[in-house]
Amino acid sequence: MMWHDDRGTLTHIQDLEIVLPCDDNTPLWQAVFAFLEEHPDIFQVDGAQWIQEPEATQCQHVTESIKTFNTSRAELGDWAVFRDALNVRLYRNDQNEVVMRSMGGTYLPAMPQAIYEEIESCLANGPAPEVLEDKARAESYPYISYLGANQICMPAFMGDYAPDPADVLEFTGDGQVDWYEAGDGTVVVTIDQRVELIVDEANVTEALAASNAACPDEMQPGIIVGFWAYLDLVDGTVANKGAGLGCIVC
Repeated sequence: MMWHDDRGTLTHIQDLEIVLPCDDNTPLWQAVFAFLEEHPDIFQVDGAQWIQEPEATQCQHVTESIKTFNTSRAELGDWAVFRDALNVRLYRNDQNEVVMRSMGGTYLPAMPQAIYEEIESCLANGPAPEVLEDKARAESYPYISYLGANQICMPAFMGDYAPDPADVLEFTGDGQVDWYEAGDGTVVVTIDQRVELIVDEANVTEALAASNAACPDEMQPGIIVGFWAYLDLVDGTVANKGAGLGCIVC
């Protein structure tokens, strides 16, 4: 077994040979998490926080060949999270039983109540929405333009876009959890808010229209040029930013 001391969860455990109660037409992840939750000191998971997709993956999808099944976490505390993932390797033995051979993942344990309350207190005293908007508009947003490129998807040059007052800035969804290992034996948890900047048509240059910031408009013919950013809801810093809303160009 491999244990990650900083995260407080295992990274990988193998040679399990655990028979799972897993009848056909039973949600596979329901059976897996039922076992994992019986051993909280080892696996540190709460199945209610993870995506189980009962319609997509059933016990009958496990065959004699060992196969890896993957899932991801939906929430940590009361916030959405997209970083955590785990996998199990399963097969069906000669007695037609579903057997878990190994389990692994990259995830945090359930959030302690004290940490949850501390985050709630920080958020209550965090920057107001108008402050966050000012910070997002004060950023410059990098993009890659393919204007005049000799080959398809060959970058011609890189640029930076400075928001204009006519551009629309939108807060999309609720705050979500992100985390990273600080390198000193601790894990830093942040609550980030996604914002999207839609460039006004009058500000769309040829370079922008031929860049990775330009995506097809789903509502009508044409393109939408835009950028996104994640702002820390505690101190207002920009945690991440990029070009393109809803598509990947090249």
